[in-house]
Amino acid sequence: MQRSPATGLDPPVDAASDRVLVIPCGPSGSPGDGRFLRALSREGCAPTVVPSAPAALEALEREPCLLAFLELPARAEAGLRFLQRLRDRLPGLRAAVISETPRLETAVEALRLGAFDFLERPVTPAALRAVLRRARAGGDARQDMWLASLRALTPGLVHELRNPLSSVLASSQLLGRLVAPHDSARKYADIILEEARQLESFLARIAEFGRLDPCAGSAAAELPALLEEVRREAVSGGATGRVRVVSRCAPRTPPARANPARLAQACAELVRNALEAMPQGGTLAVTARAARPRGGGVEIEFADTGTGMGPEVRRRAFEPFFSTRPRALGLGLPLAQAIARLEGGSVRLGPPGAAGSRVVLALPEAGRA
Repeated sequence: MQRSPATGLDPPVDAASDRVLVIPCGPSGSPGDGRFLRALSREGCAPTVVPSAPAALEALEREPCLLAFLELPARAEAGLRFLQRLRDRLPGLRAAVISETPRLETAVEALRLGAFDFLERPVTPAALRAVLRRARAGGDARQDMWLASLRALTPGLVHELRNPLSSVLASSQLLGRLVAPHDSARKYADIILEEARQLESFLARIAEFGRLDPCAGSAAAELPALLEEVRREAVSGGATGRVRVVSRCAPRTPPARANPARLAQACAELVRNALEAMPQGGTLAVTARAARPRGGGVEIEFADTGTGMGPEVRRRAFEPFFSTRPRALGLGLPLAQAIARLEGGSVRLGPPGAAGSRVVLALPEAGRA
């Protein structure tokens, strides 16, 4: 197995590991603390050391990460200036500061500049676990804003549009019956009907956001049964002969704490996305497993062999109504994310690979707060 040139560590076996950047802010950069990098890997992270401020900005703008750790030298001024640049360019970024010589005024200034946390070196396992738990639970501020706006606006929007759209549909169907089959006007009546049906489908999709009930109860969701249902639904949805669907629940995978109906809906959205990414066929592998470290919840990974995502698509993947496919609504990932958030979990993209995409639905473990 080749070692990662950035970290000197073996690449993580789990392709869904959380991407974490380590940014040495000394005058010449440093290779990173090997013990700290190994501790990150043990906590289910894929750490990458970037050697300079420009390289860090480029890496962060190209690919989002769970957390960035800024390693401040003894003289912290340059590192704090870089923290300010990071927060100016990427307001939603979580950047934790690690100081070799912690001073109260440095910690206060770092937090004033928007640092996610201030840690003292050497970073203890408990402190690292706590900051990662906060980062994983916090979600993405921009995504939370988009989803909250959709949930608030959707009911009124759907109500205002559905009545006139129903009239357009009924009128276009009547017009189609009144116009002779070979009349040139028939073509236009058919176009009106088809476009009205597209709009009806669009409204039905966005109405899902308005129907998400934060008060709906959760239960212990048994994942083997869920995965089998996901596989059957994918096959009945047209995957047979075009896409091979396989599912697997790893041994000792605990039940997830989730509302079963909402969880099934989130999985259906992720399956739909994967199938649409494989127009020429391929394989969709759905895998459930315990998250690392043990006790950190459960994960369901959807790995396809489709067209994959470039850097710009990955950056905007959870943005509502963004899609690279013609006439696609771009609501699959946002809706799955909205459901995951209500369940206390999240949806994230796995690291980019040579082909296809990996999307991971992370959920709390049943029986844990």
